[in-house]
Amino acid sequence: MQNAALYDTMTRAMKAGTGIRILHQEPFETLISFITSQNNNIPRIRSLIARLCRELGNGFESPYGETVYAFPTAEAVASAGEKALLDMKFGFRAKYIARCAETVASGRFDLSSVSGLRDDEARMELMTLYGVGPKVANCVLLFGYARKDMFPVDVWIKRAINTRFGGTLPDFGAYAGIAQQYIFNNERNEI
Repeated sequence: MQNAALYDTMTRAMKAGTGIRILHQEPFETLISFITSQNNNIPRIRSLIARLCRELGNGFESPYGETVYAFPTAEAVASAGEKALLDMKFGFRAKYIARCAETVASGRFDLSSVSGLRDDEARMELMTLYGVGPKVANCVLLFGYARKDMFPVDVWIKRAINTRFGGTLPDFGAYAGIAQQYIFNNERNEI
């Protein structure tokens, strides 16, 4: 792709996404949220995560008098098990989430140890968890560990690579994750 075309594409995406920020979420919450995102749409993901928090998270009263729920711990999700997740309508993801929660809760996988690994090692380590592939691992690294060079590829990004970048992903370097968010937002909003 020519530099001018890349510049034009990214300029449009950045204007359309003014104010985008990369969240830095707790790694377990990020892991479960992105497993939930597999073959799913954003409204349904939001609904499932809200249900998970309501069913398994600790509730507390907000300053506005409403009850809000924290994201559940790995122990709470593991204790609930796959059947409870199926009842919450997580579908095929229930098994992945239950096994990941059990692995983390039991201490067989220490999410805090991932932060000390190089990117490729961290990705491979996360991919040892049941149900975690490259996209989920890259999302967890970007949003849970602030690895801004991670570039998760989902259907929206694949579409952009093919339609906007001539089938070849440009090298966005150390800020690839930020570029990815602008591209993702632009693709979703242009449909």
